[in-house]
Amino acid sequence: MWVMSYDKKQLIDAERFTVQKNIGGGQDKKWAISAGKRTLEYIFGYYPDEESAKAELKRICDAIGEGKPCYTSAK
Repeated sequence: MWVMSYDKKQLIDAERFTVQKNIGGGQDKKWAISAGKRTLEYIFGYYPDEESAKAELKRICDAIGEGKPCYTSAK
C-alpha cells in the first residue's frame, strides 16, 4: 500500500508497518509507526501514546481491507 509520510514529503510503497517506542521523542513523539519495504524503514507518523499509534495502525489496516491504493495520516 502506498502511504504518505507524516511530514507529507515522501510517498512510500510499504509492505509492512510497525508500532514502536520512540526514545527521546518529546511529549508528542513518544511512539512511532514505521513503514517498511525490504530493508528500508521510514517513519510514517509520531504519536503521544501507544494507544494512538495502534489506532492509526488500525485505520491503515481498514484502508488495506477496503482496497484503497493510498493512505494519508489524519494528522
